[in-house]
Amino acid sequence: MKMNTVKELVNEKADDAKRAANILRIARFHQARTSATMKFMDAVLKRFDETKDGLNAYVWIDVSAYDASEDHAVTVHITLNAKISSMKEGLVPRVIKVLMDAGFDTKKTEDYVTDWTGMRIFSLERPVNEKHFRVVIEFQATVVKAADATCRKIQVGVELKEVPKYALECDSPSEAEIAAAT
Repeated sequence: MKMNTVKELVNEKADDAKRAANILRIARFHQARTSATMKFMDAVLKRFDETKDGLNAYVWIDVSAYDASEDHAVTVHITLNAKISSMKEGLVPRVIKVLMDAGFDTKKTEDYVTDWTGMRIFSLERPVNEKHFRVVIEFQATVVKAADATCRKIQVGVELKEVPKYALECDSPSEAEIAAAT
């Protein structure tokens, strides 16, 4: 086994510093666009009352600096969460309509179901400029039990899996073998 040389370690840190400087440069370049996007999204999301509608939003921004020609160097991620009893009426179609009216395209829809929860995740995207900036929204509609629910989690079967289990079975070196090791 060979340890990295000090020169290699310093070069790795220099590469990290270059990447961080590039991230900062890209973030500064897109600062006005990011600010305008956040104001735009605030205006879109103000159409919903957090208390009445139960819609929560979480935002983070990803700046990629591995390749200057990389598509979507800046991505604004927004996660919306809501507890719902219907996918066909109420909050779900309203949120999707508002987002589509604001220029978002539906990219995919997937279900996440476990024994303790069930949700449908709607992924929408809106490019802000052709190549380097986009907004991605993930709307997570969690199904809750309600007397008039038109959407509910149901058990569709049982899956049994054989999962191999492992353990180590080996002798440990004795004190004499450790002392004799070179």
